[in-house]
Amino acid sequence: LPSSGSVLTADEDGLDGYNVDWLKTVRGQSRVVLKPSTTEEVSAILRYCNEHSLAVCPQGGNTGLVGGSVPVFDEIVLSMSRMDKIISVDEISGTLVCEAGCILERISDHLAEKGLRMPLDLGAKGSCQLGGNISTNAGGLRLLRYGSLHGSILGAEFVMADGTVIDVLSEMRKDNTGYDLKQLIVGSEGTLGVVTKLSFACPPKPASEAVALLACDSFEDVLCLFREARQGLAEILSAFEFYDAASAGVAREHLGLSSPLLRDDGTESPFYVLVETGGSNARHDEEKVHAFLERMLSTGRVQNGTMATEPSKIKALWATRERITEALLHDGYVYKYDVSLPLRDLYGAVEATRERLAGHPGVTRVVGFGHVGDLNLHLNVTSPQYEEAIADLLEPWLWEQVAAARGSISAEHGVGFKKRDVLGYSKSPEALSLMRQLKDTMDPKGILNPYKTESTAGAEAMVEDIQLISQEKELAECLEYPHLELKSVSHSNLGGFGPDEGEEGLVYHIRDTKFNEDYEMVIHALNKDYRPYDPKWIGKFNHYEAINMMAGGRLKASFTFRDKFTKKPVTVPEMELTFFDLDEESPGLGAETLDFHGGWSHYDVVKDSALKASEDQDGLHLTFQGTTSGTRDSPGSVEQEDNKQAAKTVSISFKNVHSFEVTISATRGYNARFFYFITKPSLLCRAAVHPEDAMDETDAPHVVPAAPAPPVVPVEIPAPTIAAGAAQSPPPSKASSMLYWVAGLVTTGVTLVVCLLIADRKRVNEEVRKFTPLLCAQTEDSDKE
Repeated sequence: LPSSGSVLTADEDGLDGYNVDWLKTVRGQSRVVLKPSTTEEVSAILRYCNEHSLAVCPQGGNTGLVGGSVPVFDEIVLSMSRMDKIISVDEISGTLVCEAGCILERISDHLAEKGLRMPLDLGAKGSCQLGGNISTNAGGLRLLRYGSLHGSILGAEFVMADGTVIDVLSEMRKDNTGYDLKQLIVGSEGTLGVVTKLSFACPPKPASEAVALLACDSFEDVLCLFREARQGLAEILSAFEFYDAASAGVAREHLGLSSPLLRDDGTESPFYVLVETGGSNARHDEEKVHAFLERMLSTGRVQNGTMATEPSKIKALWATRERITEALLHDGYVYKYDVSLPLRDLYGAVEATRERLAGHPGVTRVVGFGHVGDLNLHLNVTSPQYEEAIADLLEPWLWEQVAAARGSISAEHGVGFKKRDVLGYSKSPEALSLMRQLKDTMDPKGILNPYKTESTAGAEAMVEDIQLISQEKELAECLEYPHLELKSVSHSNLGGFGPDEGEEGLVYHIRDTKFNEDYEMVIHALNKDYRPYDPKWIGKFNHYEAINMMAGGRLKASFTFRDKFTKKPVTVPEMELTFFDLDEESPGLGAETLDFHGGWSHYDVVKDSALKASEDQDGLHLTFQGTTSGTRDSPGSVEQEDNKQAAKTVSISFKNVHSFEVTISATRGYNARFFYFITKPSLLCRAAVHPEDAMDETDAPHVVPAAPAPPVVPVEIPAPTIAAGAAQSPPPSKASSMLYWVAGLVTTGVTLVVCLLIADRKRVNEEVRKFTPLLCAQTEDSDKE
């Protein structure tokens, strides 16, 4: 980047403006901001970042409300602010070509001078950029008249993750030559490519404009007014907006914007409606508007009203509606919801929310406003500061109401960071799966705007985060770095063998320390022939989590994640499973095996690993098998693991995971087999702290392409049920366990005697090693072993 001021680093002031979102609810930790001024510079930056697996957060005017435009961790911010050139305006065809960093208001003013109008208009027009508008498919105040940006955009130039420039910057309105690639970028929020140039179809500027502000007593009157406006104003109707008394009140209280339509007693009307018209004949349009207003006043649907045709007065009437969002911030914390609902349910959601939060001392106000013509409600709840109790009352309850009405959880703000885990309330599993496939195809390394909109990005950045912190901290401190923390075993009944009763499965309460979320990790036994060695030792075992079985046993386990309180499925952004002490009893006997069935992103082993790793041709099965004889040398804790023990350890990484399956098994042998695991990437920590003992630059961790992760589905996951009289066998009795043990003991003893008789000392030593732990397997007190 040759030009001055195009790089901003942590040593300079001003980084906060790029790390914090407009609502000041999401804060990243980026250490560098890059400001390219040409497409070639954007291409070079992305090519380098892709080659070095560096995550990038594209950023426009940073006016987003869902955390989509700021880094989550230390992603490089790619600011488009210097790419702000207007390339051309064709006044005859009404086409605009410009760079992605152009400010919306500047473009609108420039077009107005040429008799054209930008089809998009937003309250944030003074700072939002066109690239960001396209990336979020911004709706705005004039969607009723001009439609969404999908219809206004004619072409685009964008840069893919590997630096490839895709030029589909057409100015033609008709192009029927295959896939419409520019539409992939609209609403993709910077996860598929970085927009550098755009072309738009711009309608003529209306010769006459008028705005009417009307007061109504009920939302039913508002809907009636909308129906009549569509019929009576027809082709000149540009916008139809509403806001309630609470919205007007907060604007008056914090911004001093008083309503011209207060009642005689000085109170606000329950609802206000803004009707904007624009046409080519001022006299005709004004007559049409006056006739409409007189008709509405005569029916009693409108209680009061005022109208403006001069630009300054029009701006004054719009002021309250456009600045409600700004006023709400003065209350403290804002719980913002931008949803699409059928018109009959639009304001009912506000009333239901007020009823649900009634009496809660932390709630300041509940307000509703939005675009009636677009079926778009902006529902906002404010409180002096964030309270988890309020959030729990709102979510997922509100998402459930939206899903029941077949609405959308995001009408125009996008998905970003805040809504990525609730897409299943609006999108089918098949649609989400296709979205992931598109992401993996266009950005296979996941460097573009990771942690946003259901992307599969993030594992590489996660590895880098861990390695960076590990260079400065000891191993124990590295393991305390934010990961999924297993707090406790909530329920233990894996395979239906107890010791708890009720739901089959092993349930852990886990805490996502990065995102401050509480989940439950639920492990179900999918095969009916699973037999534990001792159910009491399943769950927590010393410093580890543990699952056990007899040698020759098998457990096909499903791992699923759900909200701790609502029990609704959730997607976990990042997760690591580290399995320890994978070995065998003796050569060919009791070999412990893990077989992962898709969903994983990569795995890590040390350079002298004793594990046999294999992957099938389809990349859907990843298998690890112990190849060295066990010596009862499991480390007392992760920190005590030595080189020999690390060689029998593997860390499996997952990203954006909702569920996965793994088959845990042991080949035939004599002893009980224990599988120990934790939810932390201990090998990565160990590699950074003790590189000479583990991985180095030439022997890096294996990185294997991920199979698509299962989609988020907003339905309860039923526990496996067992029909009465079905084939599942009862838990083994103490007698049958003893018979199994005695049989193994006798076999070992006979073999030992024969070997003694033939003086085979090597074989004797092998049998003694098997004989000793077999005796100890019947003792619950590990100190007596």
